[in-house]
Amino acid sequence: MPSNNDPVQPIPFDVVQPAPISTATAAEQPRDVHRGTPGWVLLALAGLLIVAALVIFLLPAALAPQDNNPAAAASTAEAAAQTSSAGNGKPGETAAATSAPQKPEATPWSDAQLARLRKDAQDVLQELLDLQFALQEKGVEQWAPEAFAKVAALATEGDTLYKNRDFEQATTRYKEGLAGLQALQEAMPQQLQTLLQQARTALADGDQQAALAALTLAATIEPDHSDIAMLQRRAEVLPTLLPLLEQAATAESSGDLEQAQTLLREATKLDPQHIAAKADLERVATKLNQQDFNAAMSEGYAALSGGRFDSARSEFRKAAKLQPDSAE
Repeated sequence: MPSNNDPVQPIPFDVVQPAPISTATAAEQPRDVHRGTPGWVLLALAGLLIVAALVIFLLPAALAPQDNNPAAAASTAEAAAQTSSAGNGKPGETAAATSAPQKPEATPWSDAQLARLRKDAQDVLQELLDLQFALQEKGVEQWAPEAFAKVAALATEGDTLYKNRDFEQATTRYKEGLAGLQALQEAMPQQLQTLLQQARTALADGDQQAALAALTLAATIEPDHSDIAMLQRRAEVLPTLLPLLEQAATAESSGDLEQAQTLLREATKLDPQHIAAKADLERVATKLNQQDFNAAMSEGYAALSGGRFDSARSEFRKAAKLQPDSAE
């Protein structure tokens, strides 16, 4: 028995070489394979593949319903887009798109109707503008600002309606504005008289600035009015007239009626229509006449008492000239 410590000895063996494949056998193998799959089977498989491709790709398109209405298809696509937008968290855009009205399809008849309504609006607007410019030249914005502002608001509203192609309503607004301007035009003569009266009142009150302002507005309405030129001359002399009135009042209060009368006569020469100057002159003249009458009567009685009959007669005649209807 060999020991475990003995060295391992290799065992000799012979290498067996594989048998060579014959050329005839390798050449015959493909013939055996083709011989096992007939040609008609391959043709049948190719036909089935073609039919399957037709079923998969062409049959669904052929069976799908055809939509002959492009507008409806567009609406469907738009609705789908709106739904998609809503899903993306844009409710404002969806609501705006949903609520937007669909414009009716334009036709020759509707176009003709709109053209007629547009022309009506333009005709009224042109008349309104012509009258507006004419009144502006007459200073309407200064003597009737509120009424003119209302007309401007109506015209602006009409413009907005016109831009929105609501020509019928735009024409209505333009007509309302035109009626307002026509009313202002009709009121111009009365407005002129009102301004002239304001100027007269201001002159009587001694307010030169107010008088000139009223006359300036009156001149925009009717520049050639005769009263305007006359009132302007009165306003120009007012700075000279007012001091005369003050001096006359001082003289009257001190008892110097003759001086007061002289000053007031000078004032009335500057402005014969000044109400205060005329009234003061009449009052002072009356007081002075009564004063002279009383003096003449007193002198006449004194001369009569003294036996100076000629002097008495002279004083009584003087008094009679001062007050012819006096019982005394």
